[in-house]
Amino acid sequence: MKAHNLTILSEQTSQLYGAVNKGIIATVINSIILTVVLWSYISHIILLIWLISILLISIFRYLLAIKYINTSTDHTPDKMNIWRQRFLIGSVTAALLWGTASIWLFPKDDLPRQVFLAFVIGGMAAGSIISLSYLKVAVYSFLCITLIPLLIRFFYSENELSVAMGSMILLYFLVLIQAAKQTFNTNIQNISMRIENIQQLQSLNESEHRYETLLETATDAFFLHDLNGSFINVNNQACQSLGYSKNELLTMSVEDIFELTEKEKYMNAWSDLKAGENIRVEAMHRRKDGTTFPVEASLGLVVIKNKPLLSVLARDVTDRKRIDKMKNEFVSTVSHELRTPLTSIRGSLGLITGGAVGVLPKEAKEMLELANNNTERLLFLINDILDMQKIESGQLEMEFETFNIIPFLNRAVEENDAYAKQYGVKFVLKKIDNDIELCADKSRLMQVMANLLSNAAKFSSENGVVEISTDLQSNDVVRISVTDHGLGIPKDFHSKVFEKFSQQDSSDTRKKGGTGLGLSISKAIIEKHRGRIDFSSNEGVGTTFYFDLPLK
Repeated sequence: MKAHNLTILSEQTSQLYGAVNKGIIATVINSIILTVVLWSYISHIILLIWLISILLISIFRYLLAIKYINTSTDHTPDKMNIWRQRFLIGSVTAALLWGTASIWLFPKDDLPRQVFLAFVIGGMAAGSIISLSYLKVAVYSFLCITLIPLLIRFFYSENELSVAMGSMILLYFLVLIQAAKQTFNTNIQNISMRIENIQQLQSLNESEHRYETLLETATDAFFLHDLNGSFINVNNQACQSLGYSKNELLTMSVEDIFELTEKEKYMNAWSDLKAGENIRVEAMHRRKDGTTFPVEASLGLVVIKNKPLLSVLARDVTDRKRIDKMKNEFVSTVSHELRTPLTSIRGSLGLITGGAVGVLPKEAKEMLELANNNTERLLFLINDILDMQKIESGQLEMEFETFNIIPFLNRAVEENDAYAKQYGVKFVLKKIDNDIELCADKSRLMQVMANLLSNAAKFSSENGVVEISTDLQSNDVVRISVTDHGLGIPKDFHSKVFEKFSQQDSSDTRKKGGTGLGLSISKAIIEKHRGRIDFSSNEGVGTTFYFDLPLK
């Protein structure tokens, strides 16, 4: 047991230092971006002191990781604890610097940049779950130190929207704490699985009796098969989980227990195996009665009597998947609960600014209109987050219907015309085929059009024209295009256009705002329709976003 625990301790420490570089890269990039965004709003001296401090602690953590890699040959508990303490000091110091950002870098009376600061700090907190979750105290301290000052900042404000933001961050903090706990437990389980797998494989070479004993007492399903996939040996747990007898399984192969789509994934991982390595894949096993269940399989390539064989430890992860589903449902429920009071706030502000309670002083009306606009932005953000959650959990459902393209595009223009007028832009339908009919989810497709039209309006020059057109690519595919004549998209940003939270790093983009989720969501919707979305852009000339959809 002591040797087992020492191996886990050593593996935890190695994983911590192995993930340092990714954390450092994220820290440096985010700190530089934050400094650039806040340069005109926060004292330059404070910004530079904070940025230099972040860079110095990042360098310290990088050098510490290099030293660990070059000198970590002594795996005694005392040595491992020292290295873990050093790592903890570095991560806590980095967390303190991010925590102080909420104090020293918080732009007063500037909600958009306050939200941007919250997104950056929240992103760093979420990223810490991946890089620090092998040490529970490290990830918990990082989350608390970075997010609690931000919570206090928003709740301290008497602004109703700031309090709403504080509530969102509090719920986000609770979700991250739960995710960190689950990730830590999963990491420990994975480390234990790898250790158990290695120990079992070593036992095979030491003693046939010990080999059989280990197999039959293992809590995970064990399979040993040749390079053709035919089973050579299995344990009792494999028989129980699949519903076959041992004799039945020994006449079968791996393709008999996998779903067709899962078999290809397994075979690809199998072909990448090298001696002494382990690869984990998630797949679906099929029982004798035809039902399926999810497993996490650890694959290893071993040589027994000069014959290469593959060993597989498969763990039933049905409960874990259920917990993941519960977590996603929780996030969705929380977002819905936030949307309800915000919708009420927006409605009340709309009535007040519309004169429902009488004529307001000019200054009061301007402040209420600003609050109303920012409430709408928060609602858009929550709706986008809900859509992304549905996409990532595979719950984005479509309701297909057949409709003519002309009324659909006319409605899209009408619904977004008021937004275009804010920028002095006009939408024009050009080259529209009257005979085209689509079979699609009209509301989701309208969401795509709203994203493309609003982006085109934002990035058009004043008094500009945005053109909407259709083009039959073939008898089975129609292309819908939205063209603006604005500044265009820089070439070095082309690869990031459809990424989540992506925005061009320029002052022009920051003035335009937005969540950075619209195009990512649009891409998922179009792909759900078995279509394709893309763009072409020339700097200084304009940009055309288009999507191709099958007519049937």
